Amino acid sequence: MALPADGETLTADRIPRTGPVTVPSEQETGLLSRRSPALASAALVAAVATALPATAAERGLPDLRMVQDGGAVSPYEARTGRCPEGMRPVGGGFDLAKGHSVAATVPVAGEGWQVKARSDTGATGTFDMTWYAMCATPPPGYEIVKRTETAVPNGQARSVTCPTGKDMVATGAEAKGPGAELNASYIFFANSAQVYYSVASGTSHSADTVDLDVYAVCTDHDPTVWSTRLGEGDFDNGDGPTRTCPDGGKVVSGGFNLATTTSHVTSSRPRATGDGDWKFTGADPNRAQYYLISGLVCAE
Repeated sequence: MALPADGETLTADRIPRTGPVTVPSEQETGLLSRRSPALASAALVAAVATALPATAAERGLPDLRMVQDGGAVSPYEARTGRCPEGMRPVGGGFDLAKGHSVAATVPVAGEGWQVKARSDTGATGTFDMTWYAMCATPPPGYEIVKRTETAVPNGQARSVTCPTGKDMVATGAEAKGPGAELNASYIFFANSAQVYYSVASGTSHSADTVDLDVYAVCTDHDPTVWSTRLGEGDFDNGDGPTRTCPDGGKVVSGGFNLATTTSHVTSSRPRATGDGDWKFTGADPNRAQYYLISGLVCAE
């Protein structure tokens, strides 16, 4: 488990998804934050979108493309990075103005990747936001799975899995309700069950509970697409790690998990310096640093 210095670029070890697997321990993968008491079962799962399979030659997301847009938005106003015709979202991200935090970063079936954000102080004025979609010709078995939970205690985690035999290429989540924001949306590898989960948690700054939508973008098993081990560390406010895919891999998606409900994620964006990296930024108004767990999905 990496413990980077502030702003350090991390090169992650890949977790194999094919052949004999040496499963890392839960401590090595940083599976649960200091905040999350437990993972709920992955019941009440609904498949919300399924695409026709791509050809075998399209395995590994060879036409992976980033879409970027930006502008002034109001709190909780949805903005969607739209994928080109024939492509589907396989990841996405955001970059927010200082003093703001993410409430939703989710795939939208047939369209792209949607982002919503809020002011940390509850201000109602507009602010600048950049939103990103990672798009590709839909791989074989592509589908988006969604689970909805209501009245989740602040900071508690909820999860969803892909159908048996499928891999997870991205996670997404939306925290809903008055003053709601996301604390986590990331891939959790459960050592005991050897299953990948999309894990999310959120906080309402006006209530004790929050509603959560948890998403997983799933595809048929493909050994050319893999998850990295999770890195963790304390970072100065306004800074954060740049995670890099190993072996020259292309970054597909990124996930984050904060240690406390007072911390905020302000940026989770692809291709900060090249095709293989992902930049995370956050802050905590109650301390000089914030604690973050983060990980990537990469493709050859």
